[in-house]
Amino acid sequence: MITQQQRIERTEHIGSSDVAAIMGYSPFAGPAEIWASKTMEIEDKTNAAMRRGISLEPLILRQAENELGKPIIPDQRFISADDPLFAANLDGWIIDGKIIIEAKSTGTWDGWGDDGSEVVPEAYYLQVQHQMFCAESPVAQIWAAVPNMRTAEFETRQFIIPRNNDVITAIKNTCREFWDNYVATKTPPPSEPKRVEFWSTVKRVDGESMEIPPAIYAEYCAATIFKRQAEARADAAKAKVLLAMGTASIGTVDGRPVVTPQTQNRFDTAKFRADHPDIYEAYTKPGTPFSRFKSVKGE
Repeated sequence: MITQQQRIERTEHIGSSDVAAIMGYSPFAGPAEIWASKTMEIEDKTNAAMRRGISLEPLILRQAENELGKPIIPDQRFISADDPLFAANLDGWIIDGKIIIEAKSTGTWDGWGDDGSEVVPEAYYLQVQHQMFCAESPVAQIWAAVPNMRTAEFETRQFIIPRNNDVITAIKNTCREFWDNYVATKTPPPSEPKRVEFWSTVKRVDGESMEIPPAIYAEYCAATIFKRQAEARADAAKAKVLLAMGTASIGTVDGRPVVTPQTQNRFDTAKFRADHPDIYEAYTKPGTPFSRFKSVKGE
């Protein structure tokens, strides 16, 4: 698990979770997001998947320790003796053999190999290669778990990743160039940002104004109009499906149900506030500031 001090230290080093994004192998972030995380103040947020991973990590490490029969020291940090720019936080460390243990919680086995193999998603492969470089380790083990939400149990697989010096050299060269050219100079890298959710976590200066290049805002306006038109077409197509169903509650295609009835309960906030104003106020907190975009006209 990452502590607040470790989050601060991440702004001063290339961490293991940065590597895949810098090298273009992460579906969730790219060089632009990593650059911002090093040069801007970012609000710390977690999602459900992250919270699940944090809660499962000690359980996965305990299972690995029991099956390996060796004590695992949790939460170890290494700074590379070869290049102090690189630092790694390890979920677990086995002193005997200098073995890295990483605990992962995932929702599916897509991209993963069989138990005992070294086939893992590219982002995790790069992560542990970086860790082996920092810790001067010959091997890393990833213990991954897919939880079953209905039974509260999970299936675990062990993956053994040997050190690959060619990959480590590529990591060192690419990340060092990224740091020297962009982070050290506070120059944004020439890459497209990936996730608007990330950029909404940048802490912004109240009252400060910045001129936006017209072409960038025009691109946003055009994309918003296109999205609106696509949503209108989707609504029209949905209406056709409902019309084709007549009065039926279930719609099928080739005998396979594609439309089924659902009921969703909703919490009546207005009634709760009226009936229990003191409790409502006690559990209400100021909202997080966000960027409001002006309405885009046009079709």
